[in-house]
Amino acid sequence: NEHDRAAENFIGSTSGSDSEVYVARVEVEELHEPEFLQAVVYWHTRRGAKTMPARADLSPADLVKILPKVMLVDVLPQTPHFHFRVVGTNITDWVKFDATGQTLEAVEPKNYRQMLFATYMECVGARAPIAHRILWDTQEVPHRYKRLIMPLAADGRNVDMLRSEEH
Repeated sequence: NEHDRAAENFIGSTSGSDSEVYVARVEVEELHEPEFLQAVVYWHTRRGAKTMPARADLSPADLVKILPKVMLVDVLPQTPHFHFRVVGTNITDWVKFDATGQTLEAVEPKNYRQMLFATYMECVGARAPIAHRILWDTQEVPHRYKRLIMPLAADGRNVDMLRSEEH
């Protein structure tokens, strides 16, 4: 069942003073949500014969319905490694923080930032779409969601941006 597969693909957890984060890898092929399926098909269509599509291959007009749930994250060659270029309004409302224009270092709590770093680095290394089930328990409210991260590369080879979508 889905819970057993999540346990098998469990990546890890981090605890902080006011939250806990649990992350489990989900195979992209096992995503059943229509938004995720459409995103993966779009990513493959836009990449063509390249390993990965470039940001320029994506049209905002094609993404208008899902933009509130999308993040574009620049992958930088130097520390800090990640810069939030676009953070959808649904995400900012949900986490009560607009990271647009910020680096990953601005994200709190620290254990959530560590989880983001680990999953972003995993996608950069894989050079292919990856997905996770995330359980983020805070003192205020528990968050349970899936995240799909897809790499983008201006040259088709070296990841320079991540497109992340949450549902």
